[in-house]
Amino acid sequence: MRIERKVQNGVLSILEDGKPILLITEKEENGTVNIAIEGSLKSDTVHDFSDELIALATLGADIRLDLSKTDYASSACIQAMITAQQRIDGVRKGRLLLCGVPKQILDAMDRAGASQMLEFEE
Repeated sequence: MRIERKVQNGVLSILEDGKPILLITEKEENGTVNIAIEGSLKSDTVHDFSDELIALATLGADIRLDLSKTDYASSACIQAMITAQQRIDGVRKGRLLLCGVPKQILDAMDRAGASQMLEFEE
Protein backbone atom coordinates (compact mmCIF):
# COMPACT_ATOMS: atom_id res chain seq x y z
CA MET A 1 0.00 0.00 0.00
CA ARG A 2 1.49 3.31 -1.12
CA ILE A 3 -0.01 6.61 0.13
CA GLU A 4 0.56 9.69 -2.03
CA ARG A 5 -0.55 13.31 -1.57
CA LYS A 6 -1.21 15.78 -4.39
CA VAL A 7 -2.42 19.36 -4.30
CA GLN A 8 -4.03 20.80 -7.41
CA ASN A 9 -6.41 23.75 -7.80
CA GLY A 10 -6.99 24.03 -4.04
CA VAL A 11 -7.80 20.32 -3.62
CA LEU A 12 -5.66 18.00 -1.53
CA SER A 13 -5.97 14.47 -2.91
CA ILE A 14 -4.78 11.53 -0.86
CA LEU A 15 -4.22 8.50 -3.03
CA GLU A 16 -3.71 4.89 -2.05
CA ASP A 17 -1.94 2.90 -4.75
CA GLY A 18 -2.91 5.60 -7.24
CA LYS A 19 -6.63 5.68 -6.35
CA PRO A 20 -8.16 8.62 -4.45
CA ILE A 21 -9.32 7.75 -0.93
CA LEU A 22 -9.80 11.31 0.33
CA LEU A 23 -10.29 14.74 -1.24
CA ILE A 24 -10.13 17.89 0.87
CA THR A 25 -11.34 21.05 -0.86
CA GLU A 26 -10.92 24.39 0.85
CA LYS A 27 -12.52 27.68 -0.24
CA GLU A 28 -12.80 30.96 1.61
CA GLU A 29 -16.11 32.79 1.19
CA ASN A 30 -17.37 35.81 3.13
CA GLY A 31 -14.88 35.29 5.96
CA THR A 32 -15.65 31.59 6.38
CA VAL A 33 -13.33 28.77 5.35
CA ASN A 34 -15.47 26.08 3.72
CA ILE A 35 -13.89 22.65 3.82
CA ALA A 36 -15.53 19.84 1.87
CA ILE A 37 -14.45 16.28 2.60
CA GLU A 38 -15.02 13.51 0.08
CA GLY A 39 -14.10 9.92 0.84
CA SER A 40 -12.95 8.22 4.01
CA LEU A 41 -11.38 9.89 7.04
CA LYS A 42 -9.28 6.89 8.04
CA SER A 43 -6.31 6.69 10.39
CA ASP A 44 -3.89 6.96 7.46
CA THR A 45 -5.47 10.27 6.39
CA VAL A 46 -5.96 11.78 9.87
CA HIS A 47 -2.65 13.66 9.78
CA ASP A 48 -3.58 15.77 6.73
CA PHE A 49 -7.13 16.36 7.96
CA SER A 50 -6.08 17.18 11.51
CA ASP A 51 -3.24 19.52 10.52
CA GLU A 52 -5.47 21.65 8.32
CA LEU A 53 -8.40 21.79 10.72
CA ILE A 54 -6.36 22.53 13.84
CA ALA A 55 -4.25 25.18 12.07
CA LEU A 56 -7.39 27.07 11.02
CA ALA A 57 -8.90 26.67 14.50
CA THR A 58 -5.74 28.00 16.16
CA LEU A 59 -6.00 31.10 13.96
CA GLY A 60 -9.59 31.60 15.13
CA ALA A 61 -11.09 31.08 11.69
CA ASP A 62 -14.77 30.47 11.04
CA ILE A 63 -14.83 26.95 9.60
CA ARG A 64 -17.72 25.19 7.88
CA LEU A 65 -16.92 21.50 7.52
CA ASP A 66 -19.07 19.70 4.94
CA LEU A 67 -19.09 15.94 5.52
CA SER A 68 -21.96 15.12 3.15
CA LYS A 69 -19.68 13.13 0.82
CA THR A 70 -17.78 11.39 3.61
CA ASP A 71 -18.47 7.71 4.09
CA TYR A 72 -16.35 7.02 7.19
CA ALA A 73 -14.67 8.92 10.03
CA SER A 74 -12.24 7.11 12.33
CA SER A 75 -12.16 7.89 16.04
CA ALA A 76 -8.86 9.75 15.45
CA CYS A 77 -10.57 12.05 12.93
CA ILE A 78 -13.48 12.66 15.30
CA GLN A 79 -10.90 13.49 17.98
CA ALA A 80 -9.29 15.98 15.57
CA MET A 81 -12.66 17.77 15.28
CA ILE A 82 -12.94 17.91 19.08
CA THR A 83 -9.37 19.23 19.35
CA ALA A 84 -10.15 21.92 16.76
CA GLN A 85 -13.23 22.96 18.76
CA GLN A 86 -11.13 23.13 21.93
CA ARG A 87 -8.61 25.37 20.15
CA ILE A 88 -11.40 27.66 18.99
CA ASP A 89 -12.75 27.78 22.55
CA GLY A 90 -9.22 28.59 23.79
CA VAL A 91 -8.65 31.52 21.44
CA ARG A 92 -12.25 32.68 21.96
CA LYS A 93 -12.53 33.46 18.28
CA GLY A 94 -13.89 31.56 15.32
CA ARG A 95 -16.39 28.78 14.93
CA LEU A 96 -16.47 25.17 13.75
CA LEU A 97 -19.75 24.24 12.12
CA LEU A 98 -20.36 20.73 10.82
CA CYS A 99 -22.86 20.20 8.03
CA GLY A 100 -24.17 17.29 6.00
CA VAL A 101 -23.00 14.73 8.56
CA PRO A 102 -24.06 11.24 7.43
CA LYS A 103 -26.00 9.14 9.93
CA GLN A 104 -23.23 6.55 10.40
CA ILE A 105 -20.71 9.29 11.27
CA LEU A 106 -23.19 11.05 13.57
CA ASP A 107 -23.79 7.71 15.32
CA ALA A 108 -20.01 7.29 15.80
CA MET A 109 -19.83 10.84 17.19
CA ASP A 110 -22.68 10.06 19.59
CA ARG A 111 -20.91 6.92 20.83
CA ALA A 112 -17.71 8.93 21.38
CA GLY A 113 -19.58 11.71 23.19
CA ALA A 114 -18.41 14.18 20.55
CA SER A 115 -21.80 15.27 19.25
CA GLN A 116 -22.42 17.25 22.45
CA MET A 117 -19.13 19.13 22.04
CA LEU A 118 -19.57 20.07 18.38
CA GLU A 119 -21.96 22.41 16.57
CA PHE A 120 -24.09 21.13 13.69
CA GLU A 121 -25.82 23.07 10.94
CA GLU A 122 -29.59 22.53 10.87
